[in-house]
Amino acid sequence: MSYAQGSDMWVLSVGGVRHLVGPLGYANAFAGLLIVTLCASAVLVLDLFNRTRAQGRRLAGTAALAIAVAVQVAAVALTRSRGALAALAAAAVLGLFFMAARQIRWSARDRNTRGRAAASIVALLLLAAVVTVATMEIRSLDLSIQSTEQHRVQLWQSAVDTAQERPTLGWGAGTFYEAYSEHRIGPPSRFAHNLFLQHWVETGIIGCVLLAAILIALLWPRWKMPWRRSFADRRWWLWIGATSLVFQNMIDLSLYFPALFWLFFLVAGSLFREPATDAQRAPTPTETQARPKGASRRSSGSKKNRSQSRRAV
Repeated sequence: MSYAQGSDMWVLSVGGVRHLVGPLGYANAFAGLLIVTLCASAVLVLDLFNRTRAQGRRLAGTAALAIAVAVQVAAVALTRSRGALAALAAAAVLGLFFMAARQIRWSARDRNTRGRAAASIVALLLLAAVVTVATMEIRSLDLSIQSTEQHRVQLWQSAVDTAQERPTLGWGAGTFYEAYSEHRIGPPSRFAHNLFLQHWVETGIIGCVLLAAILIALLWPRWKMPWRRSFADRRWWLWIGATSLVFQNMIDLSLYFPALFWLFFLVAGSLFREPATDAQRAPTPTETQARPKGASRRSSGSKKNRSQSRRAV
């Protein structure tokens, strides 16, 4: 394995295969960043169509975003990060599962939506089939030779053995490498490549429970709309990006990069914001110019009249 020298080199050669590592210097972390930016690009597309009514601007903006998405997809492919793609697929499957479950619950209240309920059940069955196939693929991995998959399994086994010595309080923050060295199997690593195993070794079960509580509080789905409107909710796409990053850290360490750590909390924090409706949305400059001059005065006058009438009553 040879690392490219210099901060301006974005390529890493591993076993004769080149990986795009980007400014982070690590292909998997760069792929995690690109997954989040892809979801953010989907949000920009939604904002473009919600805020811009001019057809020319929509076409120009859509073309620019399409080029940006194409570049990001190509960059993800060049990183050769299977973990990032698997995390994105898992987050999408989980998001569709939440949508289908809520659709079934709503359909049960409305007798006229039995067809939607049936479609949701079919979607759940398809998602279960996808999970089953993915599980079978994981079990079929050949761990007889020293590979990335085998290294992960050895590392996780060593982490579990280390955590079992001090399961409640752990060995202390930042002490994973020193703690697991006695139980190490395979090549050394400073990280467990699993977010919860890392915290179990360092902070014990108490730290794992607190971490799980924080992640659930941040990422619990807040969109409560039917199928079609859920896809138009920016929070769904941002949730996919943030959840993908967490899923990737079940087999990697990208959240230990400060840039991705703060990016995750930025995206997770934006999930608490309700999407603006047409009545709450600020008018665009084009809409402001097209509005009659006396419209704002009439609207303010009508508000005053309504308030005066309420006081009189």
